[in-house]
Amino acid sequence: MTFTQFNYFEIIAQKGSFSNAAAYLFVSQPAVSKQISLMEEELGFRLFERRERGAVLTEAGRLLLECIRRCGADYRSTLAEIRRSAAVRSSSFRLGFPDLWTPQLYSSGLRAFFSGRTDLPPFEIKEYRLNDLTGALERGEVDAVIAHTDIFTGLSGFRTTDILTLEGGVLYADSCFPDRSAPPTAVELGAMPVRVPTGAIRPFTQLAGRICRRFGLMPPLEDEADSRAVLKEVLLGRSLVLVSEWNFLRDGGFRYVPLGRIFPVCAAFDPGRIEKQRIPIVAELAEHLRTMRLPATDAAASSR
Repeated sequence: MTFTQFNYFEIIAQKGSFSNAAAYLFVSQPAVSKQISLMEEELGFRLFERRERGAVLTEAGRLLLECIRRCGADYRSTLAEIRRSAAVRSSSFRLGFPDLWTPQLYSSGLRAFFSGRTDLPPFEIKEYRLNDLTGALERGEVDAVIAHTDIFTGLSGFRTTDILTLEGGVLYADSCFPDRSAPPTAVELGAMPVRVPTGAIRPFTQLAGRICRRFGLMPPLEDEADSRAVLKEVLLGRSLVLVSEWNFLRDGGFRYVPLGRIFPVCAAFDPGRIEKQRIPIVAELAEHLRTMRLPATDAAASSR
């Protein structure tokens, strides 16, 4: 049986006669009658009682019509979903990341997730300063961001899902402790000012403050310092810098003191702006990254 036959059958049932159905379909009545006869021959039972003033469904015909209508609704719904999915795949899935993170440290996990799935779009990495990530979401420039969970603290309109907790620590230069050949003691570290190379983002600065208190470090300086200004201060021996294992500053040849896993990371999106069909991708991506151990940099992996 064909879709044409199903269509003819349903129209005859609606219009109440072969002639009315033929007029509606802009075909001849014999053509309609032939298709119904072929259906009845294949099925082995009659679909209509032919009468002088029209055609009436048999009991078997009525049951078949109900089945066809259910299948038709499912078919149209499935076809619409396929088209929506095709539209989603036609453009890249845009992911925002802090520009202080090194893409090589997390992009392998992203490639593994997207490349193995024919139902997903290609992905695109877009980097932003930490204090502009939420703005990128609000402006619809990205579908989701992966960032420090704390930057979303107290903000409404965003949905987040936890991924993992990154290792963190402090970087210092030899000029910070010129009289020592061995790693500095906790007391010596605690006597040095601490910076966070993110600008004055209060929720993140508050997290940094809790970390510093936990490890006996000085409260972090709240300023608008960018990464270059922070590096200059460290090289001059004036301060330490608090970083995560994905922070590109760790590749700069500084000495590093690990403090353990201290930086929670989440995937976040604005449900009011992201396409509905893309929302499940965020949850699946978060689960994928959560269940695999993403590579950490080997640069400055420990104090020297």
